[in-house]
Amino acid sequence: MRVVVDSNMAIYGVFQPPIEIKLTGSKATLRELLEELTKLCASVEFINGDELGSDIQTVLVNDKEHYYLNTNLNDGDKVMVMVEMAPLGGG
Repeated sequence: MRVVVDSNMAIYGVFQPPIEIKLTGSKATLRELLEELTKLCASVEFINGDELGSDIQTVLVNDKEHYYLNTNLNDGDKVMVMVEMAPLGGG
């Protein structure tokens, strides 16, 4: 199964969305996808126990908000992961 992931965050050379993530099996969940993203971006807390991690602002699956890790995904789904980013600035 393949899912397209987009995000407001990019890490040059590591995570440059939109990207296609291949998940094993015919059934997958949002948890499995976020676990794969954790492997790519260990500095972002995608999951915290049974909830979305503190760094995640919103997750959209095919333009609908989802907050439950057991949300089923289907082949070809488009997932937008909005990461909470502290403003950088100086002065």
